[in-house]
Amino acid sequence: MFVGRLQVEELVSAERILMFVGRIQAEELVSAERILMFIGRIHVEDLVSAERILMFVGRIQVEELVSAESILMFVGRIQVEKFVSVERILMFVGRIQVEEFVSVERILMFVGRIQVEELVSAERILTFVGRIQVEDLVSAERILMFVERIQVGEFVSEERILMFVGRIQVEEFVSAERILMFVDRIQVEEFVSVERILMFVGRIQVEEFVSVERILMFVGRIQVEEFVSAEGILMFVGRIQGEELVSAERILMFVGRIQVEELVSAESILMFRGRIQVEELVSAERILTFIGMIQVEELMSTERILMFLGRIQVEQLVST
Repeated sequence: MFVGRLQVEELVSAERILMFVGRIQAEELVSAERILMFIGRIHVEDLVSAERILMFVGRIQVEELVSAESILMFVGRIQVEKFVSVERILMFVGRIQVEEFVSVERILMFVGRIQVEELVSAERILTFVGRIQVEDLVSAERILMFVERIQVGEFVSEERILMFVGRIQVEEFVSAERILMFVDRIQVEEFVSVERILMFVGRIQVEEFVSVERILMFVGRIQVEEFVSAEGILMFVGRIQGEELVSAERILMFVGRIQVEELVSAESILMFRGRIQVEELVSAERILTFIGMIQVEELMSTERILMFLGRIQVEQLVST
């Protein structure tokens, strides 16, 4: 327990407890295998490796490496120039600036702002409360919880859970196999593939592809230019604009308005509460319950039940 100031030039190794009340300046290495509780400010130039607990209350400036396998709880500001690898927990309360790599296999809870230029890979949990700016890659296999705004330049691949509360701007790819919960607005330019759950609360703008095999729950407005394929559930609460294809084999529950230019195929259930404009084909083999108005220009084939509560305008053929 150091109340005054400690200046250590080479090594500070504390295997059990390092409780520093004053300020600690270490130039080369700080290795604390069990507990590193720094209340003051810590300046470390080369390495900070804490295998179990790194609880930094003050500000930490690390130029090269910060590796904490168990817990990295940073309350102050952390500036890391090269690498930040945290396999278990990275709880950053202050601001974190990382230029090259941030790899967090288990939990990345960033409360402050995080600026990452190249890579952010979080295999288990990435809960970002502050703002995150990532230029190249953001891969989170389990949970990506972004509360503020996230700017991603190239790739965002999330296999399990993508819970975005703030705004997300993705230029090329967004793949979320399990859950994509976007609360604010999401702008995706090329691809959005969600195999399990896509829950969009805000507005989503997708230019090329949106493929959702299980659940697409869109609460806001969705604009899709080319493809929207949802094999499991397509629950659209807002408005959906799709230019080419909308295929939903199980459930298509559209609460808002849907504009589809070419094809709408729903083999199981097509429950449209809003208005649906389909230019070419609407094939529903089991149930087509249309509550709003439906305008179909070419063909409508329903083999089992066609329950239309609103008005239906069919120009060429109606085969029931």
